[in-house]
Amino acid sequence: MTISTGEAHHIATTLCVLAARLHLTRSQAESTLSSVTLNTRVGRGLKTYCRFKPQAGAVITFGQMMVIDQLRPGQAQRWLTGREMLNRGYFAGVLTPATVFSHVVLHEYAHVEQVMTGGRSRNSVHNAPFYAILDEYYALDLHNEVRDRLREYARLPNFDLDQRLSRT
Repeated sequence: MTISTGEAHHIATTLCVLAARLHLTRSQAESTLSSVTLNTRVGRGLKTYCRFKPQAGAVITFGQMMVIDQLRPGQAQRWLTGREMLNRGYFAGVLTPATVFSHVVLHEYAHVEQVMTGGRSRNSVHNAPFYAILDEYYALDLHNEVRDRLREYARLPNFDLDQRLSRT
């Protein structure tokens, strides 16, 4: 499945919007999150990450080349987020653009909550507290909420968000 860089930028921008919406939802549920400012941005490369900056708060970057790469045959399961979906049963291990990109939003936002709740330390990022947060998101059905909004906001002509991604 291939898309243009413009279409990838549109999807990455949508991921930014979804992360901001998730922040509003989680800030209402967890008072520790209401004190952090969340900024999102689209990067041009593969890198997709969450950083904390002293003056700016949390910054989540979604790389537009990450969007393109995850859609290439066999690539989604090579990313940590894809392996998480398969190994932990997120979205029942079904890799589609809608599930993969929804999980990327949840994964990156879980880092915000992880830092704010004291679950992250030097050299300990994808740890038990991090996965407890992700598991909670799935238990709360946030994954379906994010996926449904993604389907609504990221529509592109001739692009099926629910097409299974090839594993070869």
